[in-house]
Amino acid sequence: MFAAVGIVLGLFLEVRRPDVLAAGALLLIAIALTIRSSASTGSMFLAATLAALAGMGAVNVALPPLARAWFPHAIARVTAVYAAVIALSSALPPIVSSLLADAGWRTALLPWAAVALVGACPLLLIVLRGRGGWSTHVAPEHAPLPRGDQRAMVRHALRIGVVFGMSAGNAFALFVWLPTLAHQALGLDDRAAAVLLAVYSAMALPVAVLTPWLVSRVRRPGIVGTVGTLCLCLGGIVLPLVPPPLAIPAAIVAGAGQCLYPLCLIVIARAPASLGPATALSSLGQGIGYLVGALVAVVMTGMIASTGSWTVTMLATAALTACGYPAMLALIRGHRDEHAGS
Repeated sequence: MFAAVGIVLGLFLEVRRPDVLAAGALLLIAIALTIRSSASTGSMFLAATLAALAGMGAVNVALPPLARAWFPHAIARVTAVYAAVIALSSALPPIVSSLLADAGWRTALLPWAAVALVGACPLLLIVLRGRGGWSTHVAPEHAPLPRGDQRAMVRHALRIGVVFGMSAGNAFALFVWLPTLAHQALGLDDRAAAVLLAVYSAMALPVAVLTPWLVSRVRRPGIVGTVGTLCLCLGGIVLPLVPPPLAIPAAIVAGAGQCLYPLCLIVIARAPASLGPATALSSLGQGIGYLVGALVAVVMTGMIASTGSWTVTMLATAALTACGYPAMLALIRGHRDEHAGS
């Protein structure tokens, strides 16, 4: 659903107000989660779930353009903050839901509708202040691009999508399969497998904070992407091979590869005007990225089902990830050249 929303927004809808998109998407999430908590039929529950996911995908699309519009001189810091919040938010819902488990799943959904509504309120105020034109806080996106620039934007979005997908695909697969891998390949018990997954998940926070800062500071930001790609490949390969005492260091290495996600966010937020509206670049890049990520996860699932070998599966996943390395180099090279010339 995230992939579909991103591609549709990027190719078919001309979104010139990312603040309006974000506010509307958050309202959609709040309404959909409320309906979902009270759904009386399976079709109503499914429709509300799809609507909520569509809203989440749209908010993801709107965030990098908003960072560029509202904080043009602090993009790295703002990207680090919201990437860190995204990383933290992946751990918070299971904790809150477990505390509300006795009240039933319907009640456990309602706090998240309230969170979406609270998030929409300041954006609605900004939108209302700018009705009839642009708010003083949001610069308008420029006129439609010439055909040649449109092709450049699509190429840049494809590169973003491939790199984004490298990170997302490995993250999707390991979130699902790491406990099973820990049981079958390493012989760990349930508690140790849970700790291993927690360590991998926790790595999203430090890399979310450090990656934007490093990309904006180092002379060769391609080093950051190269290290991230190596961590994805090497961490995945060694996970089923290491002795149990080294499982946590292997998970840390694999988790460090999640730096490619904030790397893509800051490239989107700092993209030059010649590549068109930031919302279009963000939506198309993230849409392609989620699609690539889903394919990587499907390939990994198919490999383990067909071979039964975690070593073969992780080697194949690493090889697939390595195929995206040239796209990462091209993406970083373009990002560096644009800013060197500005």
